[in-house]
Amino acid sequence: MKTKRYIMCRIVLSVTLACMLACAFTLAGCTGGGISENNIDKHVVLSCNFDYLSVGDVRRYYATINPSSAGYELVWKTSDENVATVDENGTVTAVGAGVTTLTVSAVGKPYKASAKLTVADEIVDGREGTDSLQQAVDRQKNDGSVLITSGYYPALTVRGRTTLTCAGDASVGGLKLEEGSELFAYSVRIYANGQNGESGLTVMDKNASLTAVGCSFVYDGEENSRDGFCIDARSDAGRIYLRACSFEGYKGCVSAGATDGEIYIVNSDFRDADTAVRIDLRVEGTVLDKNATGRISDNVYIGCKSCVELLYNASSYTGTLKIDDADLSVPS
Repeated sequence: MKTKRYIMCRIVLSVTLACMLACAFTLAGCTGGGISENNIDKHVVLSCNFDYLSVGDVRRYYATINPSSAGYELVWKTSDENVATVDENGTVTAVGAGVTTLTVSAVGKPYKASAKLTVADEIVDGREGTDSLQQAVDRQKNDGSVLITSGYYPALTVRGRTTLTCAGDASVGGLKLEEGSELFAYSVRIYANGQNGESGLTVMDKNASLTAVGCSFVYDGEENSRDGFCIDARSDAGRIYLRACSFEGYKGCVSAGATDGEIYIVNSDFRDADTAVRIDLRVEGTVLDKNATGRISDNVYIGCKSCVELLYNASSYTGTLKIDDADLSVPS
């Protein structure tokens, strides 16, 4: 529920600034041999101990028929054979990075069981030390995927195109995206303990791009004690896409400035921040503005002093940026 402070407001930035002012994964599975997600009737039970596989892994899965005397013929399949294949005996081969659903069905009956499988180029569990995540990402070089199943990693630098997924209680202390890099983050927990001097910041250099889905950004210090912005997209950063992300413990959550950049922030949760989102379109030392396109909508701003701030120089603006469901603050 939105408080009366956060009135419905929709703006489209286009052609003139006057127009702008006028309208003021979760990963599912069954680690440890539990019951799979579609097993309500218990006629077919799929026990899986390998929710997370590395490319090239081969694992045998088993299904139990209840009652055993029923003698159902079983058929195995996966939803995406580019991720994993399965034979008639339930032997799964991990083919490529991604997420697929393994299903076993009783022929001629409406009975089936399924479980989601995540396949990555490399899996990290922390037993090799806190540097193991950085080493794994570096080994991928470009367009690789890394899955973290457990452990805490103080910092990660991304230099190429990387997909990162977290499972369980795995977390990272901070992210740096170097110039031109791309990070696709799914269910990643960015966690900083203020007592240890950790920042939990995500810093994006020129032309760096971040896609984050279902990620959480947490600063565990004194309430709202962390200065600066949790995600700091430097001037001329590339694409920022945040969906279903949450922020906790930061005075500022997202700061972005773009030249022909894209900004999408949707269905995310900002609470008790001084400023949830700041978009700085100014070009230092001139009266020009940067271009930015995208959408900011359907976010939660409970307790925020300022939801969305726009900073600008010029009297006209040629980008298209839609802002819905928020107070709009335009600092002078």
